[in-house]
Amino acid sequence: MTCNEMTCNEWWGQDQNDGAEMARFRRREIRDRWREVCEAAQPPLAQWIPMPDGFTVAYPRIEEIILGNPTAILIWLRPGQLPTDVEAYAPRIAYALGAGALRVYETGTPMLLRIEFLSHPLERVDQHIPRLPRPRISPVAGAPLEGPDDGEAA
Repeated sequence: MTCNEMTCNEWWGQDQNDGAEMARFRRREIRDRWREVCEAAQPPLAQWIPMPDGFTVAYPRIEEIILGNPTAILIWLRPGQLPTDVEAYAPRIAYALGAGALRVYETGTPMLLRIEFLSHPLERVDQHIPRLPRPRISPVAGAPLEGPDDGEAA
């Protein structure tokens, strides 16, 4: 069975002894999403470095991806970054990777962190995310507005 024939729930539920093709697919997906979330964070966890022919992007480098339960990644921080920089973006990183939450550990080696996913990454990719009603707050004194919660005019 190939990666395309399985849903994310099915392939992410496999253990560490599954096929090499599936493990490569999982690792690639985690790396790609890690880069995207590092660029999207404000201020970014990725650093844009000017070069003579343009810019290059330096991400906190993934040292290792550990598939299993829990799935974890070991990352090297960029110079000037602190573990608290990653912890500040933990909810965004978790959401981007499809995890419920993250745990960030210092490993004892300077600038090397272990990030554990509290639920399997990517398991929610194929699931419908319900639309939540927006709170209706008046711009004046925080008073609630009258009318429907879906943003339509009353």
